[in-house]
Amino acid sequence: MTIEIAIVLAILLFMFLLFVTETFPLDVTALIVLAVLLITGFLEPVEAIKGFANPAVITIALLFVLSHALQKSGILEFLVVKLNDLTEKSKLLGLFVFLFSVAVASAFINNTAIVAIFIPVTIR
Repeated sequence: MTIEIAIVLAILLFMFLLFVTETFPLDVTALIVLAVLLITGFLEPVEAIKGFANPAVITIALLFVLSHALQKSGILEFLVVKLNDLTEKSKLLGLFVFLFSVAVASAFINNTAIVAIFIPVTIR
């Protein structure tokens, strides 16, 4: 085993311990490990940011932005109030309206976006 392998294994063990203990939020821990790998020279800068250029990562990030914008605009609050009003009258009717609105929205928007948008509605 070379010294490089030992260093990388030590970094991975350190990362694992930080993930398990949640000393920092998980995303911060991942960025710390990425920075350590960059500083030690095990990763080139191009390799380090290559994963962020993946279309899936960009899509998920933009879906969070869309979901947050819908929350801030009040559209989700309006939906929650209307669904709660219907649920008080009939739980079955509320469920039907919720499922129908998800089905209609998924005809026009990516399903992953629908999940990101309707999770806050479902939780409330």
